[in-house]
Amino acid sequence: MHGGRGSALGGALRGAAAVRVARGAGAVAAIVSVILVTGCGAAPPGADGPVERAVRRTSIAVDYASFYAPIDDVKRLATAHAAAKGLRVTFSTDSAGAAAQTASLKTLTGPTSGFGVVAVAPFDVTAANRAIGAAKANGVKVVGYLDALAGQAAGVSVNVTGAATQLATDVAAGRERSPSPKPRKRYLVLVPPSISPVPDPVAGVGRAGSKALLDALRTIGVLAPSTATALGEADAEQAVKAAAAATPGIDTVLTWNDATAVGAAKALGRRGSVGALALGGVSSAATLRQLRRGDTALQEIVAPRLADLADALIDVPANVLAGRTPASVTVEAQRFTPGAAATRAALADYAG
Repeated sequence: MHGGRGSALGGALRGAAAVRVARGAGAVAAIVSVILVTGCGAAPPGADGPVERAVRRTSIAVDYASFYAPIDDVKRLATAHAAAKGLRVTFSTDSAGAAAQTASLKTLTGPTSGFGVVAVAPFDVTAANRAIGAAKANGVKVVGYLDALAGQAAGVSVNVTGAATQLATDVAAGRERSPSPKPRKRYLVLVPPSISPVPDPVAGVGRAGSKALLDALRTIGVLAPSTATALGEADAEQAVKAAAAATPGIDTVLTWNDATAVGAAKALGRRGSVGALALGGVSSAATLRQLRRGDTALQEIVAPRLADLADALIDVPANVLAGRTPASVTVEAQRFTPGAAATRAALADYAG
């Protein structure tokens, strides 16, 4: 099957995505279905002609699952950054979790894909590793996004420990500034489930962030905070209400993502404060606008900017294509608080 310029580009894939929004497990999930048009007639590995080799040197595929960060904004930012570098980028998104991603990855890393590098945000690391097993033999290099993959040429990661330490340190500083007669804060930490009930490509880094946050809290003397499991806004609100009923006086909630932070803020009202990690990026402009206003319990989010993540999604594959070392990039998180310049600047990353 030939599709437009597909065969001229040595079999490069083009993606057409239709987006619908669903609410599941209390969180808003952008479910993206994709139609992949595959060019045919490309030369087999080892027999690429000059056109095929030239295309591979400038062609990146991104298998980015869209259950967390806003896919349209990620695509817009990454595509613009790729164009500025003279690179072609094709997004393939998987709506049904690991099984759908496995099928896409086998195509994207196949012998006639036309791509030099495929960046992967895995739903399931084990399944993704199986799917990309033949990539190297097919002349395709793999970049892991937020999770490391077997045999990857390089990876995009976030400074998890640094982000968790920043949030815990800010909490400690706030406690130390409290007048001495004020009762000591009572903490609740919301953590992700050990197995996500919906496919979530940032669940792995979210679990790592929760562990790092609990470790950082212990370091500053918060030895045994209450914990509860929550995935999104609705179940976080219920979890905080239940915890407050069981342990009266809880006034500080720390969470693993911004969706749970919004739910926690609803539960607390103006009676306490909420701080959050969002290591896959803040999932919506609405959350940043709420934080910027400062009129709810949500008082801090520590997260990488979406633009920085999108840039790394292109920069690391570009490094691999160019043979630059080290090719990997670790994205640093920033501190977003009400009225801060950083919070206002981060809003520019979102179209809505």
